[in-house]
Amino acid sequence: MDDNTEIVRPESEAIDDTSLRPYLPRVQAELEQLLVIQDRDQKIKQVQVEIKSLPLQSRGLESQLAAGAAALAALKQKAQQVEVDRKRLELDAGTRQTAFHV
Repeated sequence: MDDNTEIVRPESEAIDDTSLRPYLPRVQAELEQLLVIQDRDQKIKQVQVEIKSLPLQSRGLESQLAAGAAALAALKQKAQQVEVDRKRLELDAGTRQTAFHV
C-alpha cells in the first residue's frame, strides 16, 4: 500500500462518535494517570542523577573544608607570631626607656 493511499471504510464499518462517548471518561482518566506516572518517572530519574552526583559534591565540599581549616590554622599561627613580635617590641621599648632614664 502506498503512503498516500487513504483507507476508506465501508459505511457499515464506519466509527460512530456517539458509540465511543461512554468510553471517553475512562480513556481520559487513564491518560491522566499515564501523564502522572510519566511525571513521577521523570522526577525519579532526576533524583537518581542527583544521588549519583552526591559523592562528587561531598568530595568537593570536604576539599573546601580542608582548605578553609588550613587557612584558619595559618591565620592563627600568624596572629600568634604578631602577638609575640608585639610583646618583644614592648619589652625592647621598655628596656630602652629604662636605660634612657637611668
